[in-house]
Amino acid sequence: MTTLPTGGPSGSSGPTDSRGPTEGGETTTTGAPTSGSGGAAGATGAVESSIGGTAGGTTNAGEVDGNCAPKGCGGQVQACGDCLDNDGDGAIDLDDPECLSPCDAREDVFATGSAGGKSCALDCFWDGDAGPGDDGCRWDLRCDPARPGPGKCAYDPDRDCPAEQGAECLVACRAPNGCDCFGCCSLAAFGLDGAVYLGDPDCSLANLDECAQCTKNPGCENSCRPDLCEVCFGESAPPPGCAEAACPEGQECVTAGGGSDCGQDMFCAAGCCAPLPWG
Repeated sequence: MTTLPTGGPSGSSGPTDSRGPTEGGETTTTGAPTSGSGGAAGATGAVESSIGGTAGGTTNAGEVDGNCAPKGCGGQVQACGDCLDNDGDGAIDLDDPECLSPCDAREDVFATGSAGGKSCALDCFWDGDAGPGDDGCRWDLRCDPARPGPGKCAYDPDRDCPAEQGAECLVACRAPNGCDCFGCCSLAAFGLDGAVYLGDPDCSLANLDECAQCTKNPGCENSCRPDLCEVCFGESAPPPGCAEAACPEGQECVTAGGGSDCGQDMFCAAGCCAPLPWG
């Protein structure tokens, strides 16, 4: 299904949260974010850059870009919002494709690195919290025949799995173009066939071939439409022939030098301003 061009099943944009299997085979879900490497609690300011972008904002490992202002989430600053190149790959914060939002605690993997409850059950991957009560999204790693969940979360063909998601989930969960509500995303932008589970705690650009494969939930997949100028997950610019990304009127954004023209409580994702998962 394709929704409004900003991204999620609700039509608003922006990846936010991620979670995945722990070393013991259980999933890790996120709660309120904890401070990230190099962050200073409570700092706020201009937001960073769009997912997958590389133009401007690059630094040497640990250096602060002069055009970047830290972006706080829930009163704290995480690694993806601290204006530092925490993983030494030459890209800071949301110029780093592995940062899904300024609220992510790690720059070196797609998963956020935040700790939370341990369960095979998932709620919305992108909403900044661990519980399904506020979004109505429900899925389980044991429901996926691609088996993204190791150990006790391995595929269970006898499990009752809700293929369809309710209206509350579709409104609340803002999956980016090319992803479903639960963090299963196409990574064609990185030359990878099939879909990858971003909650895999070891999934990064350095080892894409080893990332856990997944099957998108058909009830809340937000397919990407480049022909409508949608920017797909992992892309840094509108498709060829498009002057700008398809967004609701007034929500287009551009990035340069680690900053963007989105508001204080917003960040630039796939060319459109999106709300932070934590205010």
